Amino acid sequence: MAKEPVRVLVTGAAGQIGYALVPMIARGVMLGPDQPVILHMLDIPPAAEALNGVKMELVDAAFPLLKGVVATTDAVEACTGVNVAVMVGGFPRKEGMERKDVMSKKCLNLQVTGLSS
Repeated sequence: MAKEPVRVLVTGAAGQIGYALVPMIARGVMLGPDQPVILHMLDIPPAAEALNGVKMELVDAAFPLLKGVVATTDAVEACTGVNVAVMVGGFPRKEGMERKDVMSKKCLNLQVTGLSS
């Protein structure tokens, strides 16, 4: 009997770290070699074109465990129905910023409802 796909959210998916993570998740490195996944990828609007490129690459690779891909810049859409969230992302330090300033930018308070365990 086939397992139900697990929905995995990756934020910052169009960035370097996210771009390296999503194929590994699709191959089964994260949840196991027999666990199908549906990837939910979220990034900021300026990265929308790159995010769609990542989606196309995943689809082209035809990973057997990858049962779907959601690529969006909308946090509510990205988080809907998600079982696991990998929060990756960054904010570049600008001139005059201290570490605490950068960290406050990275720690967004998202209110997500419907996130199952």
